[in-house]
Amino acid sequence: MTDRDDETFGRFAVRFARIEPFVADRPRDVARRRPIGPAFAAALGVMVAVMVVGGIMLGGRLGFPAPVASRPAGDGSIAGSPDASGVAVKPPPASAPGPASGPVEPVAIVPLDPAEPPEELPPPCLTRMTTYDRMVTTPAEDAANSQTVVVGRVTGVGAAQWNTPGGRAPVTRPERSEAADVIRLIRIEVEETIRGVPVAPVITIWIPGGTIGCQRYLMGGFMDDIAIGDRYLVFVGDDSPRNGLVGVLQAWQLWPIDGPRVTTEFVPNLSLADVLEQMRASPPVSSAP
Repeated sequence: MTDRDDETFGRFAVRFARIEPFVADRPRDVARRRPIGPAFAAALGVMVAVMVVGGIMLGGRLGFPAPVASRPAGDGSIAGSPDASGVAVKPPPASAPGPASGPVEPVAIVPLDPAEPPEELPPPCLTRMTTYDRMVTTPAEDAANSQTVVVGRVTGVGAAQWNTPGGRAPVTRPERSEAADVIRLIRIEVEETIRGVPVAPVITIWIPGGTIGCQRYLMGGFMDDIAIGDRYLVFVGDDSPRNGLVGVLQAWQLWPIDGPRVTTEFVPNLSLADVLEQMRASPPVSSAP
């Protein structure tokens, strides 16, 4: 014990001499001091608790950081634990899955020509023409019944191929083959989407008809001599080819554009601007009759 401790202990001994006379005469051996009583221990505990609470309140008023509740993080670290400066550290958020690393694969473009030359039907060589009668409609009605209508330019024309299951020639009944049994793929560079679902800048459409061998198949409403550079008003439908091709869009109508004029299925030489205005004002597909 230091001299200051001895002096303090002596004053307490004199003060409590009247209550416990033996305290003043007892040797000041720390190891042999009496254990404190239960009442004194309880009072001492209350004093310590008051001091701790008061210190926390005082520290909060003075701007010292309050203790931060913490719990184990998933990686074993303590989330919300203070750093060396005493400021609670916010745990980093779990890393979200990002894009896959590595080179980006280019979007596959369907080849315009069939993988193998289509099987030809034997003579006689014929030209088969298929037409369908339907009610006369307006450009606005045709647009309303289409998934998408675009103005586009032809950048590629594929050879005709069979539009049959498996892409096989209808050899069992060749005399009953028709234009719907043959399709051509056409690459279109989209200049403008008039209405409907947005499409890619370059699309591949399929149309009925074409020539395989010496057999020629024509479908009413579709030109046989489509060439690169031609411009068309393309009406996209939702049918798929019967030969199993994917990644191609059905063009159920194809109106040729010549400068500021367009030819519809029923009326030739109309103002392109007027036709497009009618289409843009047409109701949604769900509201179409």
